[in-house]
Amino acid sequence: MKNVFRITFLVLIALFMLPEDMDAQRRRKKKKKKKKKTEQKADNAINWQERLWYGAGGSLNFGGTNQQSEFTIGLSPMVGFKINKWFSAGPRAELSYTSGRVDFGFSNIITYNQLDYGGGLFARAKSPFGIYAHTEYILRGDECLTDQNGICAIENPSRFGGVQITLDDKLETKRLFRDSYYVGVGYNSSGFSKFGYEIQLNYDLLAPEDVVNLPIDLRVGFTYNF
Repeated sequence: MKNVFRITFLVLIALFMLPEDMDAQRRRKKKKKKKKKTEQKADNAINWQERLWYGAGGSLNFGGTNQQSEFTIGLSPMVGFKINKWFSAGPRAELSYTSGRVDFGFSNIITYNQLDYGGGLFARAKSPFGIYAHTEYILRGDECLTDQNGICAIENPSRFGGVQITLDDKLETKRLFRDSYYVGVGYNSSGFSKFGYEIQLNYDLLAPEDVVNLPIDLRVGFTYNF
């Protein structure tokens, strides 16, 4: 009889422990799945971080004549996605602010402010020696001073008749949209480092022929993880 009680007692203990053991197994499986998903997410995050690189350039310019002076400051950020070891592509933006003064004589000095912006896409192919090829399409919206006929100096310099003053003593302006398609070459110093500087020379294939500005664009900037 004692043996029967012992066997019954052991069976009851086993029955009580079985659900707990099964539940523990389920918890271990869930933990393994959760850990695997977390590791996969971490790997994907690391992969994305390694395949993205960042760059930025700046501009600072002072200029003027006897009757006019200008100060311009600008910023051009960019983000590249590494398609493979050598090729990358991504968006690039431009933003610049200009403040200027025009002297109309008799102590009549009028100030003006302009905000220019643009955005586009670029592609790059780099070499092991730091040299890279660059191509880019960008659309700009430049604010410019106009004459009494609404003609902008950068739009048609031969017909530009000088800046025009409004009735409230402001200079007439308009926004001129134009696109550019650059092809160029540059050098990046990053090498085995995450940070680097770069210098780049571009030629605008869409530059109009009736303007005095050269279709050449020189850029200097910095990059991270290029």
